[in-house]
Amino acid sequence: MQPFATVGGKEATSPRFVGTGHNRMTSVASEISAKPTHMKDKQREPDYEALEGFVRFDFLTLFPHRFWISNWASDEEYLSGYRYKVLSVRQEPEGLIELVVLIENSSGAKKEMTRLKVSASLLDRSGQKLVDQIAGLHGLDFEMIDLSDVRTEDEFVRRVDQAGWTGFSVQ
Repeated sequence: MQPFATVGGKEATSPRFVGTGHNRMTSVASEISAKPTHMKDKQREPDYEALEGFVRFDFLTLFPHRFWISNWASDEEYLSGYRYKVLSVRQEPEGLIELVVLIENSSGAKKEMTRLKVSASLLDRSGQKLVDQIAGLHGLDFEMIDLSDVRTEDEFVRRVDQAGWTGFSVQ
């Protein structure tokens, strides 16, 4: 199973974070006023292909911020079910927030649908707009988990467990 995050140099996996998909996010991502991070700027952007997992926290400059998780649904492409996850990572001291949209299927596979960066001042509006658009397109409901005050790996694991992500582990 592919890790969904690298936490403090360790891979974090969860059977609840899975997905394959197609280009469901093209119209949604184009409407959010944020810079897509897949545009290469070698001095400011990490090499995402080299990263383990979909998001990275080091608890020094990269912190979890907010996660939105949809309910399960199914369609012609995902007969066994799918759901979306919108993960946000806060970069300090710059204050930029990276939003990563994943689609998860019931088998445990994951696929990144889009990756955007927004300023901290735009996160609430942009993140919620993105979630609302996905929800509207696919008839989904989302739950938001606020991790914006998490500063350590232990606190992150505790909060994720409290939120009911029982399959979460840090390896």
